[in-house]
Amino acid sequence: MTKYTVVEQSAPNKLPKLLVGELTPEAACNWDNTCLTYFMHKETEEKNQVKTIVFGMMDPHLHTWYLTQRATLDAGTICMTALKSAWLETHWDSKKVFGL
Repeated sequence: MTKYTVVEQSAPNKLPKLLVGELTPEAACNWDNTCLTYFMHKETEEKNQVKTIVFGMMDPHLHTWYLTQRATLDAGTICMTALKSAWLETHWDSKKVFGL
């Protein structure tokens, strides 16, 4: 049985965690939304968002992915385009998700 990742956050102003497991479109979108809420509550500048949130990714594979591309990823924003492109299957966004 495959264990899928989930997002945990104790309060909107606490660092969210993306737990270990297979990343799904639902979890990726939840992570994106949770991070954006966190940034709003912490008033995090866009230029600091990625390096602020990355330590909430608990999966060692995601950490390694981040560390090998740190300069490029830190220059971006937390819109998660890079994460979704690297870790979700091709055309994930055109498939039926979220039970809709």
